[in-house]
Amino acid sequence: MRKITVEMIRIQTAESGDGISVVLDGAIAGEYVDEVERAIRQAKEQDRRVRVFLRSVHSIDKAGHALLSRFAAEGVELSATGVYSSYVVDEIKRLLSAPDARR
Repeated sequence: MRKITVEMIRIQTAESGDGISVVLDGAIAGEYVDEVERAIRQAKEQDRRVRVFLRSVHSIDKAGHALLSRFAAEGVELSATGVYSSYVVDEIKRLLSAPDARR
């Protein structure tokens, strides 16, 4: 029996009084990295505080990790639930706060 894996992404955007939240579920990988980037860029164009919440993200490839790191460096707030997503977000924050990251 073969196992078939289907990767998907769900992107939800919500405005609140103090900013815009982009909520992600699924995989930030492969072809979906461009979709995530587009959604976050559109939120950033509003010149408001942007938060990205990795709610049920189960997979992040190198391109997805680089994208999240780049946006975090630009001031986008990252948060997550779940062990894997929380680890990735914590790692990005740790690397950005390291003294070498500011050069």
